[in-house]
Amino acid sequence: MLNSLQTISRSIVVSLILTGLVRGQETADADSFRLNDTVAAPQQAPLQEFHFETGQTRMLNVSFDVPKAFLENPELVAIEPKSPKQLSLTAMKPGITNLNLWDANQSVYVFKIVITGKVSKLHELFVEQFPDAQLSLKQLSGSLLISGKVSDREQVSQIEAIGREYFPRIVTNIQIRRTQPREIVLKTRLIEISRNELRQSGLAWVPFAGEATDSEMQYKPVSPDDVLSQYLKKLDEKDVGSVINYPTLRTLSGRQVQFDSGGQMPAVESVAGEKTVRFRQVGFQMRLTPTVLDDGSLQLEMKPTMHQMDEASGLKKGGVTIPGIRSGTVDTVLRLQPGEFVAIHGIPGVRYYSKRENVPFFSDLPLIGTSIYKTRRIPDRLERIILVYADWGDGESSEKIATTR
Repeated sequence: MLNSLQTISRSIVVSLILTGLVRGQETADADSFRLNDTVAAPQQAPLQEFHFETGQTRMLNVSFDVPKAFLENPELVAIEPKSPKQLSLTAMKPGITNLNLWDANQSVYVFKIVITGKVSKLHELFVEQFPDAQLSLKQLSGSLLISGKVSDREQVSQIEAIGREYFPRIVTNIQIRRTQPREIVLKTRLIEISRNELRQSGLAWVPFAGEATDSEMQYKPVSPDDVLSQYLKKLDEKDVGSVINYPTLRTLSGRQVQFDSGGQMPAVESVAGEKTVRFRQVGFQMRLTPTVLDDGSLQLEMKPTMHQMDEASGLKKGGVTIPGIRSGTVDTVLRLQPGEFVAIHGIPGVRYYSKRENVPFFSDLPLIGTSIYKTRRIPDRLERIILVYADWGDGESSEKIATTR
C-alpha cells in the first residue's frame, strides 16, 4: 500500500476548491500537523489552510490510512509518504495549491496549502532595487501588506510584481511621493462658431451640456470618443469656426496661471440707478490652477469670464449708441484623466451683417439700376467654445484628441 501511495502521489492534476468547512488543528510541533481526531464527516472542500515558507518541510499526520493522494501543482509542493498515516510536504516556491487525500472508504479530505517567501529576503530586495522608496512589509495570514511611499506609479507596478514572486496574495497601500512639483502645459482655444456658417456647411449645432444663456456657461470634461470630440473634428473638416485666441501657458502643479484676451473700451454702467459711461473690460479672461493627484489624474480649478458688448443695455447720446457690457463666468473644479480635455460653452453673441437686395423695377433700370439697392441687417448668432487641453506628462497630450482651426 505504501508503494501504491508513492506511485499515485506522483500523478498530479489541477483542481480549485473553495473555503474549508471542517476544522483541523496543528500540534505543538511546529514542523508537523494533523487532522482533528473528532472530524465527523470528511468534506470535498478544504478542511484546513496550512502556511509554509519556501524551503520548509512539515509532516502531515492523519488518523486514517491514505491509499491515494492528489496534489494540484507539483511545482509548488514536493510530497513524500512516510507511512500510511503520515506525509512529508516540502514547500518549493510561493503559491497556493490544494492537496486531496482519500481514505479506505473513498472519502476525500482536502487541504489548502499557502506558500510564501521570507519577508526579510523580500525587504532586502526592495531596498536594493528601490533605494529611494519608503516601504514597510507586514505579513498577514497567507498574504503580504506593502505600504509606504514611492516616487512614481511605475514603481508601484514593479513592487507588486516582485512581491508576487514571494507571496501569492499581495495587498498594497502605496502613495506616490512628489519630490518636485510637476510641470504642466495648458493650451487654451477660444473658438467662435457662426450659426449661418453651420447651416451653409450642412451641420447642425450640437449643444454638449445644455444651451448656454446670456449670463451662464456650460462645461464638461471630454474624452476622445465623446460626441463633442467627434463634432469638433467635423467642424475642422468643414472649415467652420474661427480660433479667436490660443494662448499656451506653462505652470507647476498647484500654481495658478491666468491670461486676458481683449481690452477696455467706453461702455455704459449703471451706478445707483443711473447710467454712466466708463472704460470697462471687454473680451475673455481665464484663471486656471492645475494639480496632479496621486492617482495620476489632473484636478483643474478654472474660472473663465467673458465680457461682451450689449447694445440692448446701451445708451444713445448725440445719435451715437454707446453699448453696455454683458458678462458671464463660472467657477468650478474638474478632474481629468490622461487624454481628456475641458470644453466650455461660453456666452453666445450676435453679429450683424449687411445683405444687399434689389429694389423692384428701379434696380432693373439701364445704366443706373445697379446703383439702386437696399441693405438689410441680418443677425447671426455666434456660439463660443473654450477648449482647455492639458499635458502633465502622463500619456498623450489631450490636444491630439480634438483639433480645430
